[in-house]
Amino acid sequence: MDSVSPITKVQIDKVDWFLGKELKEGTVFFSIGDKKFRAFSFLSDFDENSSCDVEFSFLDFDARWEDIFSKNTKKKKEMIPIGDNWDYECFGQIISVNPNLADFGGVVMEVGMSLNEKIIGEYIWLPIQRFQISKVTNDRRD
Repeated sequence: MDSVSPITKVQIDKVDWFLGKELKEGTVFFSIGDKKFRAFSFLSDFDENSSCDVEFSFLDFDARWEDIFSKNTKKKKEMIPIGDNWDYECFGQIISVNPNLADFGGVVMEVGMSLNEKIIGEYIWLPIQRFQISKVTNDRRD
C-alpha cells in the first residue's frame, strides 16, 4: 500500500543521509510534541533543528482483517518501533472513511481499509513497513 496522510507540523531533530544530503535519501528523526519518531525519506530536503509541514505514508502492512480490528483491546493510540529501522506496530482509531484516516497518537495517516462508515471510531492495530516522511511543497498546500 502506498498511502498518504494529511499535512502535519513536525520538528526535525536529526537527519542521517545515506550517501550525502545531495541524494536526499535517509532516515529522519523528528518530534510531534513530546513524541519521537524515525522515518525513511527520499527526495525531500530536511534541515535539522527546524520545523516544517510533512505528510506520512507507508509501503505495506501484512495483517489479517480480523487482527486489525481485534488486537487493540486497550484502545491505545501510539506507534511502537519494531527494531532499528522504519517499521512500527501502530495502535490507533479510525477517524474518517473518505479519506480513510486513522489517528495513531499524533500521527494521522491514510490507511486505505474501507469506505464503510461503520468503522469510524473503531480502534485498530496495524503493523506497518517503511514509515515514510515527505516534506510538503507549496503546491501541495493549495
